[in-house]
Amino acid sequence: RLELPAGTRGVIINVGSKKDPIQPPVDNSSIVVIAVEPILTTAMRIKRPRHGRLLVIGGVAIASGPPRFQMFREYFRDGLSSSLAKVIDERLRQLFSQDEGRLWPVAVLPLKTLLRSIPSSVNILHVMTDMQGFDLDAIKSAGDEIRRTPSLMTEVSCGGKVAYEGVKNDLALDWMDYMRT
Repeated sequence: RLELPAGTRGVIINVGSKKDPIQPPVDNSSIVVIAVEPILTTAMRIKRPRHGRLLVIGGVAIASGPPRFQMFREYFRDGLSSSLAKVIDERLRQLFSQDEGRLWPVAVLPLKTLLRSIPSSVNILHVMTDMQGFDLDAIKSAGDEIRRTPSLMTEVSCGGKVAYEGVKNDLALDWMDYMRT
């Protein structure tokens, strides 16, 4: 279990936070933000407020499948764009070409592992993901634990456009069926 500050009654989860994660609300000291940033050096640059209500988990990617180690691609410095997959969209590939290829080893865990590490007495208020196409796989990896949160904001693609190799994250083609279940 994660050790959360005393008095924590709710958490907001920000997966793929980059260097500017969601910040805890200033008017409610019972809410903690958990920011997950796969690139460890980016996670280390995140400014942590003195109040201790921003918990940064660095060097971990959230995705489907069993826990494992995998190489993670950084396309722009400071984690401004990164992914478990290779870019296949030609426009993005040209944009990323000068930084493409920087690889980082990360631990890959299903979202269920993170959600289960939060005590059941703590409400999961909101989950936000920005995972370059792995958002749906990550949400599916939570299984029934995803029902602990009433609010989800996630990056999706539209119109069958695929930017990264091997991902399925289209709103109409992939998400709609999942949301109906």
